[in-house]
This record gives sequence, structure tokens and C-alpha cells, in this order.
Amino acid sequence: MLKKQNELSKKGIPSLYEAWTDIRILLKLATDWKNKKYTDLSRVAIFMIFITIVYFFNPFDIIPDFLIGLGFLDDVVVVSFLYFLMGKEIDKYKLWRESQVQEG
Repeated sequence: MLKKQNELSKKGIPSLYEAWTDIRILLKLATDWKNKKYTDLSRVAIFMIFITIVYFFNPFDIIPDFLIGLGFLDDVVVVSFLYFLMGKEIDKYKLWRESQVQEG
């Protein structure tokens, strides 16, 4: 299965691991926004992040997650699409987060 994921990643299709990494960044971004540590984000962006996180963790979405293998495919696509739409915003947040770590 790992070999198959590597082949898909080479074709530009993200893996479940990459999607999970992206979700963790989105969760940190949402938490920092909620705690008013990071405020350089529009309400539309926060709404899109919230919907994506809920969709990712909902086991009953377009392709139910209990269908092993296929069940997470739609989740990966949704997370990847959000990253496509908000790539610059997320990169800006990552830079901000790195600067906070260096200062602290």
C-alpha cells in the first residue's frame, strides 16, 4: 500500500498522510485564530477551514470512511482543494507560526 501511495504522490495526487499533515496545520490555524493569536484571516477563510475540518472527521461523507482505501479519497480531495484555494493564506500562517517559535 505504501508503494501505491508513493506512485500516486509522484503523479501529483496527495496521500492520506499529506492530507492529515494539512489538517493538523488547519487545526493549529483555527486554534490560533480562535485564541486571537493569529487574526490575519477573513471570516470566509475561517468558514472554509471549519467546513473542511468537519468534512474530514465526519465518517459519513460522500464516500463513507468505513470503506477502507476509498473512504478517505474524498477527504484527501477536499483538503487538497482547500489548500489549492488558500495556499497563500496557509503559507503566510506557516511563516507567522515559525516567527512565533523563533521569538519564543
